[in-house]
Amino acid sequence: MTASLSSLLLFGALSPLERLYYDVPTNASARAHLAYLTSEAHVAGTPGDLKMAHYVQAAFERYGIESRIEAVPVLLNYPVSRSLELLDGSGRMTPLAEDVVPSDPTSDSWWRNHTFNGYGPSGTATAPIVYANYGRPEDFAVLSAAGVEVRGRLVLARYGECFRGLKVMNAQQRGAVGVLLYSDPAEDGEAKGDVYPSGPWRPPSGVQRGSVQFNSLCAGDPSRAYLNSSTLDACGYHEKELTPSIPTQPLSYADAYPLLADMAASTPAPASFVGGLPLPKGYRLGPSIHAARLGVLNREVRSCRIQIWTQAGFRS
Repeated sequence: MTASLSSLLLFGALSPLERLYYDVPTNASARAHLAYLTSEAHVAGTPGDLKMAHYVQAAFERYGIESRIEAVPVLLNYPVSRSLELLDGSGRMTPLAEDVVPSDPTSDSWWRNHTFNGYGPSGTATAPIVYANYGRPEDFAVLSAAGVEVRGRLVLARYGECFRGLKVMNAQQRGAVGVLLYSDPAEDGEAKGDVYPSGPWRPPSGVQRGSVQFNSLCAGDPSRAYLNSSTLDACGYHEKELTPSIPTQPLSYADAYPLLADMAASTPAPASFVGGLPLPKGYRLGPSIHAARLGVLNREVRSCRIQIWTQAGFRS
């Protein structure tokens, strides 16, 4: 069967709307749309979010797809301030910010200096740091077997292998007083190849943001502000049980380096814990020689998340 005949048979089985979804996208249009959608910050519930929703709706209408915009009330949080200091006597504060990339005009925005985790609570914690690899139960089992106490400590974990909310939940269940999450270059950075803007991998100051909600217990808006029911009705958990009660902060691997280096006097980490940072004494389990002070202030709001509906029921 030739490719053209196969295509005819395939498209013959599609509805007009489904055929439109096959016909419209091109490499050029995808590149143009992506360039515009990433031209300014559009965090959920912000004016930029609404602006991009109108752009997507207008594009659908140009393609002959009827759509409508709905504002859905949900629980969201936004960063106000955050700080992290390793109490080694130097007085140096961890930057917690991303570098400006001269060739990228979108890199110098308000958000680059306001790295935060969605649904991360406000709070402060001062304690030594332990390194928990990916923050999985089996990783905490390694710490326990090595006699490394998690209770009362700040936990540093790298992204990868499981959802960030699970990392925080696992640490909180074991008595940690705060969680620091960082991108290790072994998974996303210099160890993989050229970093942005020369390549696709994360640069040293790049920070992965994102929700730390306990999605494995009950997914969706933990407040269920758009419904007459609650998460207790749906999943058996109260709203406050679905988000962390300890402060969390995402870091770059440049931020994480001095924290990991401060664990030099502790137990060496097993091979499965070793990432891509060139630490003088290698990766260690902790605790760190010095305590660290973490402060997070976020603002919770009952805001609106934009949803776009088409006649096919698609939403974003």
